[in-house]
Amino acid sequence: MGYSHGGNVSFNGVETLSKQLGVKINLITVSTPVRSNQSEQPINKKGINEHIQIVHENDGVTSFWGGDADTFNTNTPHKTTNYVIPQKEIDLKGSIESHTDLPGHPKFPNYLKKIPRLSNPKPIKNEN
Repeated sequence: MGYSHGGNVSFNGVETLSKQLGVKINLITVSTPVRSNQSEQPINKKGINEHIQIVHENDGVTSFWGGDADTFNTNTPHKTTNYVIPQKEIDLKGSIESHTDLPGHPKFPNYLKKIPRLSNPKPIKNEN
């Protein structure tokens, strides 16, 4: 699981872990900027089994300051699901507050309970 730019870093970590462990990895990113930098994009990461992105609708860091969009492309070899939290469910205003306060907001755990569980990773052959 990665938060903010830590989610971008996780995309590269997934590849390393997948090769070392010989399994595909389920990844959850929260408020992770969708970067145009290809090394920070999950689209071609073969080690991902499933990816979930969670972002608040008012988060300005993900799109305006951090990258190109709030949600990731769902046309990927692995399953990608984006969840955009509406303000009416978690009342956060302001583009910075919506980014920084989301993970610690008291209603965030309840929102997470609405997200279906990730599927079990499918084993892959170790390429080493």
